[in-house]
This record gives sequence, structure tokens and C-alpha cells, in this order.
Amino acid sequence: MNRYLPKFAVSVLVVIALMLFTSTTVLADASNGSSLFVFSNAPTTNTLVLTMQGGGIVIVNNLQGAFNTCVAPSCSLGTGDPIPNQGWWNATIANNDANPNYGIGNDNGEIYRNFFSFDLSQVSGVVEGAALEVQRFQDFGPTYVGYNLGSITSRITAAELNDKSNFANAPTIFGELGNSDYGKFKVEVMNGGGQTDILHFDLSLAAIAALNLGITGQAGTDGRKWFDIGGSTYDVVASDGSQDVTVLPTRTTGGEVPEPATLALLGSGLAALRMRRKRA
Repeated sequence: MNRYLPKFAVSVLVVIALMLFTSTTVLADASNGSSLFVFSNAPTTNTLVLTMQGGGIVIVNNLQGAFNTCVAPSCSLGTGDPIPNQGWWNATIANNDANPNYGIGNDNGEIYRNFFSFDLSQVSGVVEGAALEVQRFQDFGPTYVGYNLGSITSRITAAELNDKSNFANAPTIFGELGNSDYGKFKVEVMNGGGQTDILHFDLSLAAIAALNLGITGQAGTDGRKWFDIGGSTYDVVASDGSQDVTVLPTRTTGGEVPEPATLALLGSGLAALRMRRKRA
């Protein structure tokens, strides 16, 4: 069974400088058997934690403006319940829109990369710090598995990123998810344990610049301002610049950016999906 399906005031000059001189190097993906966020089949809402100028904390979750909803029998949630804006892409294996799994790594030579999309349209002010908080679920591999976080070029929209059923886009989108300009991190592997841990990834100055540019920029045709993050794994070696990850028992709290109509759809019973698929 494929375990990546469910069992499953910044100046323009500063922004330009950061985008030109911050490395977006795509590193080689991790070795076989190295994986993160495996069996993340429950529709967990992951969060972007923004530290604003003046000291306030704003929390943006990736359920806001959900692109996809549950359609029976593809998932075991109620029909119409939203799926968080997250998931994985593989260059040669098809995915589906009802799958909230964001597990990544190297599974017998098949490479998976992931993404998260956040709507910034209700955020105002200047961001001075940012972090991505993601539930661990399960991970496997050596002592540490590296996790790249990076930008995704503007030629890939958030809508395309979340259109996981569009297999024709798979090779292109997969290739966009290997950048490391938002940070390189080493995750201590629990080999099955620590499933409820929240992994806190402090994002780089390039990410902060992109966030401020997104907040002050124009909304898209859907009225939203999307900030997308791509993720990939790599083998950790000494002196490779990987940052440590903060492990939290619960998520950071702050001023939520609400979207009541969407949040109300989530309901109270988030059952795990039970989709299975045989590899072709």
C-alpha cells in the first residue's frame, strides 16, 4: 500500500535583494526509507504563525479559502466538508483532491514533495517573523531527515497547486517544490512516535519579505492573496547549514484570522480517511 495516500514597511529594494541573493538551490531528495509526515490522513489544519511589528501574533490556518471539499465516497468526512490547502505531488503517481495527506520522502525510489497554501487577504501590518507549524504524525529514517521549505514561482497558482487530481501538471509542480530559500531544517526522526507533536519551522528573511509583499500586493481574481510553501526532504550531513526544529506539544496561540463560514463547515468529528489505492 502506498503510505502517502491515506491509511493512511519592507522596502522594494530589500525584497528584490532577498529574492536575488537568497539561494533557491534544489537539493537532492532524501535516500530511500526517509520520510516525514507519513499517514497524515486526518484533515489536520496546519498554520502560519506571523509575528507582527509591535509584537502581536497572527495565526493563519490553511483551511481558509479551501479549494477542495469532501465528495463521498472519496473520503469519510461529511459531503461538502473542506479539505485543508495542503498535500503532496509526485512526478509519476496520481493523487486526488480529497486527500489531505502531506507525507513526503523517498518510498522505494518514489519521491514525494509537499505544499501548504495560506490566504493572507485578511492580514494587515508588517511581518517581522514567521513560522510554519505542522503536525508530525509519523516519520521514518535515520537519526535526522532534512526538510527544505521554499518558494514556488508565480507561474504556479495556488489553485493549480491544490488541483491534485490534475496529473498533467504533476511533473511541473513537483519540480517547483524542491527549493530551500525559506529554510533548511533537520527533523529528529521518531520512527513512528510523537504523532501529535507540532513541528515549528522558523522561516527565513526571504519568506518574511515574500509575506510582506503578498500582504501589500493586489488580490487575485478570487479576491484572495495566496502565500504558498513547497517542501522536500534531503539527507542531513555535517555542516550543511540545517537548522534545528522546535517541537511543541500544542500549536502557538495568537490572534486567529477567522473565516467563520468556512470554519463552520469543519464540524466536530474529523474522522480519518480510509482511501486505499494499489500502485499501478
